[in-house]
Amino acid sequence: MMQKKSFREKFFLTFLVSGLIMWIGGSIVRTGIAFDMYVPFSNMILKTSYDDAIRLYVVQIYSNSALYTGIGFTLFFIGYISLGLLLSDRFKLHGWIFMALMMFALATPYGLFELYLDMKLYFLLQYPGINFNDPGIKDFFLIRFTKLSIWGSISYLMSITGVLICIWRPLDKMKYVLDELADRTDKVSGITE
Repeated sequence: MMQKKSFREKFFLTFLVSGLIMWIGGSIVRTGIAFDMYVPFSNMILKTSYDDAIRLYVVQIYSNSALYTGIGFTLFFIGYISLGLLLSDRFKLHGWIFMALMMFALATPYGLFELYLDMKLYFLLQYPGINFNDPGIKDFFLIRFTKLSIWGSISYLMSITGVLICIWRPLDKMKYVLDELADRTDKVSGITE
C-alpha cells in the first residue's frame, strides 16, 4: 500500500499532469496549424494556392501559440524534477516511480530543444520586413517537419508511457511484500492454533 500523498506531492503532480496535457495537446494543435501549408499525403510539398504572405502568417500563428506549449512544458519539467526529488526515497520499493521519471527525463531534451526553436522563431518574426523565404524560417520552422518530426513523436510517446506507468504501476515491490507478510502471518497463526 502506498503512503499517503503529501500536499507537496499532490501540488507537483498537478504541475506534471497539467503541464503534460498543455504541452502535448498544444503541440498537436500547433502541428495541425503548421501542416495546413503542405499538400496532404505528399512529401512536404507546399500548397501552391498559398502565397508567401499566407505562409508567413501561418508561421506567425504557429509561433504565437508557442507560449501555450512553452508554459505547459515548463510546468511539466518543474513537476517531474520536483517529484523526482520528493520521491527519491521510494524508488527501491516502488520501481514504477523511477521508471516513469526516467521516461519523463528521456522526453525532456527534445522539449528543451523545441522550446529553444520556438523562442528563436518568435524573435526572428519580430524583425520588420521578414518574408517566408528567410533562412531563419527554414532553420527554426521548416526543419521541425522535415528532419525532426520523428523526435517529437518519440518524445510525446515517452511522456505518455510515463503516465501509463504511473497508472499501471509495474515493479511495485510493496504488493509482493504485503503478500509475503500475509503468508507469514497465516503460517504463524496456523502454528499457534
